[in-house]
Amino acid sequence: MDSYARKAHKEGYASRSAYKLQAIIKKFHPIPQGGRVLDLGAAPGGWMQVAAETVGLNGIVVGVDLGQVSVTGDNIRPIVGNIFDPSCLEKIRSWAPYDSIISDMAPKTTGIKIRDQEQSQALVDCVISLSDELLKRRGSLIAKIFQGASMDYYTNELKKRFKSVRNYKPKASRERSFETYLIALHKH
Repeated sequence: MDSYARKAHKEGYASRSAYKLQAIIKKFHPIPQGGRVLDLGAAPGGWMQVAAETVGLNGIVVGVDLGQVSVTGDNIRPIVGNIFDPSCLEKIRSWAPYDSIISDMAPKTTGIKIRDQEQSQALVDCVISLSDELLKRRGSLIAKIFQGASMDYYTNELKKRFKSVRNYKPKASRERSFETYLIALHKH
């Protein structure tokens, strides 16, 4: 157990990844108080907890994952489902439009770097597609992606849709990890 995992356990967060989102929020302010947030790849729920704290009781955080989300709260709405499934998308749409879409989704890694990157890209494609449909004007998007040759492509795709686009790796990310986050602010 590393220092972030110990800290998460001590402070009551469902996962160490909560500190990644905290760092992103502190630096970029992508989630408004009182806003609606869609959290993709929400289990076990660390990002949902941080997003729920950020939006406050007047906001809503809808979290979707294949697995059960372990957190609860008055402003938390977990959905167990696959974002590629039409019935899951129907549930997600019922809460739209969103102020922020956040995604810490990652594929089950194989250890084959090119394949893992391709699977990560498919998830990012889905996140961008959902932002086109469900994100409010001036909304924000955060999406995990595995670093690789496609980074420039996704940065350019997001620049067509958002005023500001950055790549960011929070300190809470493991040093050996090749994950990074696409931060897109102020949807056109």
